[in-house]
Amino acid sequence: KSLENKKINTIHIITPVFEHFKNYFDGISYLIQSIIEGLALGNYTFDKYKSDKKQIENINVKIHYTDTKILNKVIDNAEKIMSAVYFVRDLVNEPPINMTPMEFALRTKSELQKNGINVKIFDKKELEKRKMNAILAVGNASENPPCLIVCNYKPKVKPKKKIALVGKGVTYDSGGLSIKPTSGMVEMKADMSGGAVVIGILKAAALLKLPIELIGIVPAVENMPGGKSYKPGDVIITSSGKSIEVKDTDAEGRIILADALHFASQQKPDEIIDFATLTGACVVALGEIAAGLFTSYDNLADSLIKSGYKTYERLW
Repeated sequence: KSLENKKINTIHIITPVFEHFKNYFDGISYLIQSIIEGLALGNYTFDKYKSDKKQIENINVKIHYTDTKILNKVIDNAEKIMSAVYFVRDLVNEPPINMTPMEFALRTKSELQKNGINVKIFDKKELEKRKMNAILAVGNASENPPCLIVCNYKPKVKPKKKIALVGKGVTYDSGGLSIKPTSGMVEMKADMSGGAVVIGILKAAALLKLPIELIGIVPAVENMPGGKSYKPGDVIITSSGKSIEVKDTDAEGRIILADALHFASQQKPDEIIDFATLTGACVVALGEIAAGLFTSYDNLADSLIKSGYKTYERLW
């Protein structure tokens, strides 16, 4: 970032001696990958709608390490991961006037199909057929109807595992009839970031040819106030047959996830992992330092926490 306005053509990065960093990285490959990820993440910008965006010159970055075979493999992997991260960030940063539930679904389909991933979009009619009343109730007041995005990545080899990833896809959350104050609404275009992460993971898995089957499931809705809004006091019968009494329409995430998680369980995966910006109370408790993790499966929790330590995206 600090070199943006300086007249520099090339940056040379000498990979440091691994011995000095062995407490922080599990190998030289991950140390080099982290350097590349840092460059990519630091260089990300979303200036699509800026009227005064500057033309920034490209800088050549040269990374030096004794083993070029390891270096080239790591660069290739890191670039694939970062292309998925950039796609996720672009989805989340889009203003809600453009990123409607169906636009979210169509961009997902367009991007993932390029990578050989099968994508289905369940529209309002299909949701009604499948009795996904929780998704329908939350999305009912919006001019932009809800949908369910279902993506399936299958490796060429026999998969070691089948994992379902479910992500909250509220493309805008006003709070519904339990409306948020303006200050609470400003960042609510990002209430679909759990869903965007699921899409990004599938893209990265396909690019890296991971030997696991992944099913990505994202209920996409806008939670808006209006004459057709669901109401505090309503009872919704979800697709599993379980009923939900609504006390607050700003608890829309857990409501739409009820249908999505039931659909995920019907696919009979080995594991289901759910990503959601579900409650502000989590931020009150843990700040920006860690994400809250809830599960009754200790082995799954341990492996996720371990991954979080490795990538420094900590879970509690």
